[in-house]
Amino acid sequence: MFEFASGVTLVLDKNTIVNPEESWRRLADSDPSVYSVGVVNGTPASFIDASKDETKTAEGGVTYVVDGVYVSVGGNGSIPLVDLVSIAEELVVESKVAGT
Repeated sequence: MFEFASGVTLVLDKNTIVNPEESWRRLADSDPSVYSVGVVNGTPASFIDASKDETKTAEGGVTYVVDGVYVSVGGNGSIPLVDLVSIAEELVVESKVAGT
């Protein structure tokens, strides 16, 4: 995990989610006021809007899977979702297989 002074966090990991888009939709169905499904550079993504969380426990974030890589751009509860989406859209993520 990378943590930045701005309050943004970045997690990159090997994806283990069998069907990410379905997982994002189930999460959105659980609390549509906070969670939604969006798109980051043509890839389905889970959006968490901290400003709409009445419990004030959500930190906000954008999570998606690209090229077998789990990507999560997290906030600190005060960073607007639109800013987290912009950061996610600026990332270039690609998986490299050893020996290729």
